[in-house]
Amino acid sequence: MFEFNKPLLIALGAAWLFMFLFQISLRKDGHPVARFFFTIIKVLLAAAVAFFLVFLDNIVAYRWGYVLMALYIILMGDALSDVIALIIRFIPNYKKKKRRVGDVLLGPETMASSGAPMTAGEGNGEEEATVGAAGEAGPSFEVEKEASPVYSRSRRVRKAEMQEEKRSFIKKPLGPIRRGILSLLFCCLLFAYGTWNGSHVGVKKHNWQVDGLKSTHTFVFVSDLHTGQGQKKEAIEKMVEKINDAKPEFVVLGGDITDEFTTYEEMMDIYRVLGKIEAPTYFIYGNHDRQVKSALSGGRTYEDQQLEKEIKRAGITILQDQFVKISDDLVILGREDMSSDSRGHWNSLKNPYEGKGALIVMDHQPFDKNQTDSSNPPFQISGHTHAGQLWPLQLVYETVGLPTYGEKEMSGNILYVSAGAGDWEFAFRTEESCQWDLITIEPVEP
Repeated sequence: MFEFNKPLLIALGAAWLFMFLFQISLRKDGHPVARFFFTIIKVLLAAAVAFFLVFLDNIVAYRWGYVLMALYIILMGDALSDVIALIIRFIPNYKKKKRRVGDVLLGPETMASSGAPMTAGEGNGEEEATVGAAGEAGPSFEVEKEASPVYSRSRRVRKAEMQEEKRSFIKKPLGPIRRGILSLLFCCLLFAYGTWNGSHVGVKKHNWQVDGLKSTHTFVFVSDLHTGQGQKKEAIEKMVEKINDAKPEFVVLGGDITDEFTTYEEMMDIYRVLGKIEAPTYFIYGNHDRQVKSALSGGRTYEDQQLEKEIKRAGITILQDQFVKISDDLVILGREDMSSDSRGHWNSLKNPYEGKGALIVMDHQPFDKNQTDSSNPPFQISGHTHAGQLWPLQLVYETVGLPTYGEKEMSGNILYVSAGAGDWEFAFRTEESCQWDLITIEPVEP
């Protein structure tokens, strides 16, 4: 299912070779503190590259994204190898320690039988002693103590035990060649993990209690497929089969099903696949479906009218600031995306089913403060963020106050941000895995 991206592989090889040659002198003669700080710098640079690639809409990310992705993988993989090299350096050298202890434990009998040289007086326990009667000045004379191999051996055992307590560490760091091999290994492992994590789509199950419900409802939320480069058709076909097996009451496609890199043929194919979903299916636009940034990627591959035609041909209902009554106790609102000028203000939207059931808002982006910070915020489900996609972006976004992944409390209600089922520009992730959400909502227990 995975197709090798030749430009990305070439960029990976060039980036790794540059990193290896650049660090030869540092790894050979550099001070440990300097190497430590350089590792920190690599992690920070990798985070900056990730931010530039997946967060900022710029021509470099669209035209030269494979270079940025290669830099991220090499910087992060090399930093991981630095950490492992540091750990290896301070692993106790038990094999060397046992050899020393064995030498110490050799008693005089063993040494004699083995032909080992013995120094004068070794093993005979000779000592000098002064003996005199109590209270009297007795003559001083030497007493030859009887040879005591047992005493000598016990003393050697005590010495060995003290030696055992002294931990022997590898003091010399790995040389440039070994460090290069370790770096290459971890870069390959990171590339393999990120590719697997970005290509396999799992399911995440939720169970929430919602005010206004009289019965239990189960539905599916799928967002951010980014069909083509971000997720392959085969993975989406398997996902549709699993959705049908779950037998949800309805399905919501939460935007960015396609993007600027999706071809016209891929767009038509994916809606034929999504049209096989057996439950009623609703669609809301994301910021990429209508190829808003196509000028950065080299031009449009399909028009808005063609996209709308294929969505409707698949039997999918498009919602643009529209309310839908699912049942007597459940209403959903599908929002127009924040990237569109036609998006209505939250306070201007009037629910025709007000008071007739619970309201759940489906909004691609989770950043509308008028909506989430209102006096009566709705139960909202969003996507868009890919849970950061590349580590450590999830931590960075959450630190600055951007909801990125998971459940967020809002004045007694819930904002849930999905990790999404695909990836931006490349099927590669080092954050949460790709997933679609199977959601069960129940009445609030009294």
